[in-house]
Amino acid sequence: MDRFKRLVINLPAKNWAVFIILFFAGLIAYWPALDGQFLYDDSWLVGQNPFFKSPVFILEVFRHYLFLDSFSVYYRPVQNITYMFDYWLWNHDSFGYHLSNVCYHVLTAFLLFLLLKRLLPALVTSSELGEEDGSRKRGDLLAFLVALVWVVHPIHNAAVAYVAGRADSVACVFAISAWLLTLRADRSASPWMKCGLLCVAWMFCLLGLCSKEIAFIWMALFVFHLFVFSPQKSLRQKIATVAGVALVMGLYVMLRRGPGGGAPVGANNSAFSMRFMLMLRALGDYTWLIFYPDDLHMDRVVFSTNAYKSMAVWQASIRFEYLSVIGMLMIVVFILMGRSKLPGQRLRNFAIAWFFLGFLPISNLFPLNAQVAEHWIYMPSAGFLLFLAGCVLALPKRFHAIAASVAAVAVIPLTIRTCYRSYDWADPERFYVQTIRAGGGSNRINLNLALVYQAKGDLVQAEKMMRDILLRFPDYMPAKLNLGVNLRRQKKDKEAGEVFKYDKASADKMAKEYPHTHTAAENMAQLKFAGKDYDASLALLDEAIQRYPEEWELYKLKAQDLQYLGRISDGIRIVQTYADAHWWHYDSFMTLARMRIVNGETDAALAAYRHAALLDIHASDPYTKMAQVYLVTKRIEDAYEIEMKAIRRDPNQPSQYIFLSTILDQLDRKAESEEAMKHAEELRDSVTGTPKPI
Repeated sequence: MDRFKRLVINLPAKNWAVFIILFFAGLIAYWPALDGQFLYDDSWLVGQNPFFKSPVFILEVFRHYLFLDSFSVYYRPVQNITYMFDYWLWNHDSFGYHLSNVCYHVLTAFLLFLLLKRLLPALVTSSELGEEDGSRKRGDLLAFLVALVWVVHPIHNAAVAYVAGRADSVACVFAISAWLLTLRADRSASPWMKCGLLCVAWMFCLLGLCSKEIAFIWMALFVFHLFVFSPQKSLRQKIATVAGVALVMGLYVMLRRGPGGGAPVGANNSAFSMRFMLMLRALGDYTWLIFYPDDLHMDRVVFSTNAYKSMAVWQASIRFEYLSVIGMLMIVVFILMGRSKLPGQRLRNFAIAWFFLGFLPISNLFPLNAQVAEHWIYMPSAGFLLFLAGCVLALPKRFHAIAASVAAVAVIPLTIRTCYRSYDWADPERFYVQTIRAGGGSNRINLNLALVYQAKGDLVQAEKMMRDILLRFPDYMPAKLNLGVNLRRQKKDKEAGEVFKYDKASADKMAKEYPHTHTAAENMAQLKFAGKDYDASLALLDEAIQRYPEEWELYKLKAQDLQYLGRISDGIRIVQTYADAHWWHYDSFMTLARMRIVNGETDAALAAYRHAALLDIHASDPYTKMAQVYLVTKRIEDAYEIEMKAIRRDPNQPSQYIFLSTILDQLDRKAESEEAMKHAEELRDSVTGTPKPI
């Protein structure tokens, strides 16, 4: 037993062993999510998003917000860069994106462990840890247990099992790395080495800020630790360090002004008393989830005006009142344990500062776009767990081993709960159904579930859900517009027309209040065009383009309509105008090339295809189209060379080899042509499962 005890205590001294344990703990916890589909914001970020499919966008992403088609102004270019690496490695295979999320999360936990190892000697004495010999083995064990519990805690599912949620972990990786580099610079004897490490640290700080705004909190915590818990540093050193932080923040502000500046603003403009009550309930909700992470779901609320309309409704919503009590009790506990002179006081005070610096921006005291969100507690939760560790140190030393054992054993149920929750995230339908059952059935969640049914072809069920949403929320425009799209797919054009029909004043108001509302004008124009009212259709599109000058689908539809009417030159001019203003837009260049081919402008079409090929490193279509042009124009060698590039990009597509066989026939390379056809048949058989003849 003593030998086993010594092994456990000595284990955290081996960093590689800690990393392996954290990696497998995180991998097991999130294993069900690895085969999960893309859902929610994933459909944009790793789907329609034009800025992650080629390394040519590495600088361009710093000139745009994360979402191009939304009113949100989240500035997170580094998040887009991480998707570039995933796309390069995995193409559209969701497994790779989820695996990357788990790796970022595990790396954050490991860096958290390393940071705590470095900070604990100044926060807690050896005697408080029960290490009379002055060693730091128990301190390392404390850091390890905090990191281990944190990495498997279910509350982090929204940041790990959700591909769009990785911004939290990526920001933490850069921020903690910057802190560790700063600590390493302090120990360096070489001025050049010190300067180099600090420069890299500040660069990491900037990359952290460009990953997510939470990096600001890490920087605030770093400055707090510098002035309160680093007495060995001179005032001059502290001022120089703060100047470096200020420089990084200034650079970030300059970068952020590129897309237009600003920040997401919520609707919480209520009185301070209401915001304070929301703060208590949010604190109560987060505290409850840390201790008992059972009720996990999206679109969490801690306050509803409907709760006070009747006694029955209030009784059904009484848990909101309990959350206020829990929040108040937690504040009392923080104050009492922070003031207590019992062992671990410095550690507890640092942990309290850690938690509240992270909690303050999400407390509802300031405007937010939601009341509570599980991924918001990603960084503060580490401070909360560290506070619990500080409370354990206040106990008699004979209870320390028991508390460590409890923490180690707690890892098992926490991992199981995380595993179960990540299973919910793996399937969109299951995820939205679970969210609704758990009480998160907002209009947005219900609409997303309806769109899942619609994507599966169950148009009737989707229509029913959308009508139910509109019955409860008549002015919820996304549901209304998607209902119109649904009706069109069901060939109910007359009903759809009534849905998409708006006067100019209503359309202007709709454009200001909701994104994506250009679909009303787009669909109405299509209906007019189908009814041969061509002038009205084009007029609707012209008006919509003025209202939504960035929406490509409107330009594309107008160009296609003009081509149909025999005005292809006008259509080309419209597409060219859009492409010139949006050099990064893949589909606009592909459309431009196709239209120029029809208009007999071969060289211009080839130039557009070449440009499109640069914008998506896995897209074979531009090269295939170029090869077809070369084949028609009798440039057979060029057609072969370009088609081989297409095959390298998409080697598992039978049609590529069939076309290659045609080119080889033209080159009179019969044996290679037959081999290409044989390979195409093998690929088709592997997809259909057709057995080969014996």
